[in-house]
Amino acid sequence: MVQEWIKTSEKVPTSNGEYIITYVYWDPGEFCGTVAVGTAEFDGMHWTIHGRSAYDALIGERYPVIVLMNGRTPAGTKIDVDAWMPMPKPYCREKGR
Repeated sequence: MVQEWIKTSEKVPTSNGEYIITYVYWDPGEFCGTVAVGTAEFDGMHWTIHGRSAYDALIGERYPVIVLMNGRTPAGTKIDVDAWMPMPKPYCREKGR
């Protein structure tokens, strides 16, 4: 089964959990952002982004990075969570191996 990205402008997860996300973080005063893919927890109120890309890119933010539903971190950095998908099922070895 191929998983598809779900745009956050169309739907957010209906249950709390961990998801794969595509997000854009914006440097203050810049007109373009940097796109990244990572994992995040969603609790219905905000995204909590984990992973090295968030840690490296968002210097000055507390880690893990919390993105409120207004698209801002508590420190005011603009981050757009553009799309998400459920985590894949773990790989399962064939029996007998």
